[in-house]
Amino acid sequence: MTLQEKLDPFLKDMQSCIEKGQYYAALTVALTLPDICASLDKNSFGNPPGERYEKWMNQYFIHQNDYDQLLNPKDFYKLRCAYIHAGTDNIPTHNKSIAARVRFTYGSNAFHKISIQYSTENIFVLYLPFFCQEMCESVKVFINDSNDNQNITKNYEKITTLLNTDDSFTI
Repeated sequence: MTLQEKLDPFLKDMQSCIEKGQYYAALTVALTLPDICASLDKNSFGNPPGERYEKWMNQYFIHQNDYDQLLNPKDFYKLRCAYIHAGTDNIPTHNKSIAARVRFTYGSNAFHKISIQYSTENIFVLYLPFFCQEMCESVKVFINDSNDNQNITKNYEKITTLLNTDDSFTI
């Protein structure tokens, strides 16, 4: 199995969730994909999970999707932690956070990459389908860049593969 084949189910499920209106599940996948990718090469991305996540986001997501002046890798890692561990969209504002909160939108009247000052908080708004598409494209670039990386080749087999009991399979 290739790295592409290992990561495709995550990308396809994220897209399927968007198409079916399962937005919370799509956001969960989008925010965890940098973790999955960066954990494959701890030599390049570092050992503490936050450091790996931030380096991956900086290398594959922030610049490529024009977030440079909007949100930084630390903001995304804090958002990921807040959402995955507590179900919130609050970003602790210490440590040079740009926004206090990130709100995701969906629907036909949604907008993307908008900063809103509300009371004393800076709230950043992202259109979830676009954010998921940006993450998908970033993961594809990572996959392409990783073809000759021995650390990643050695580690990607560890990525979970779900087994369909309706098909023949080996454990």
